[in-house]
Amino acid sequence: MANRLLASIACGATTVLSQPDLEFDFVDYEVSPIRTTKSEFENGRQARNTGGIDALLANRVDRLPAVGELKANTDRNPFLGFIQSLTYAVELSTPAQRARLDRSYPGRFAWPDTGPVIDICLLLIRYPDDRPHSEFLDLVRQIVEKLAVPGSPFTSIVRRVTCFHTNMDTVDRAEFRVAFTLPAGITPPRL
Repeated sequence: MANRLLASIACGATTVLSQPDLEFDFVDYEVSPIRTTKSEFENGRQARNTGGIDALLANRVDRLPAVGELKANTDRNPFLGFIQSLTYAVELSTPAQRARLDRSYPGRFAWPDTGPVIDICLLLIRYPDDRPHSEFLDLVRQIVEKLAVPGSPFTSIVRRVTCFHTNMDTVDRAEFRVAFTLPAGITPPRL
């Protein structure tokens, strides 16, 4: 399911139902902001990057970059996706990493003069809506709420965390619903 969703995102076959200001465009996948050039472990073996950002995205309205973490119903939970995304967001927020993104993807992003500089998109695929899963997702929302306080170190880096979900009912496209977006009411400026 994750590969099918990634293919839909890559070809632009996605819609965010009732909230088009949250729509995004595909930039790349498995991007690793954690560089290990010429690094090695203590035992002398070469250290390599393993994995990376599931989907590097750009907000369709203002081109702010977004870390997209895909979590299928058979995958790990959305809390892990949030922690992974937050780690990547912090890594990508440095001036050196922003310059690297601009070199690697010229013209794909627009950077504000000051923070926040990145969005986080949790992309849940067929996430169960039973009580335990709903409570767990609500717990993730509460954690983000606690972090997303204006003026905090978190909000100096992350503009918004949006949790999308899709059932992948349509074969050739993904229709997303928004489970939550925090801080609420933040919309990107029109370019």
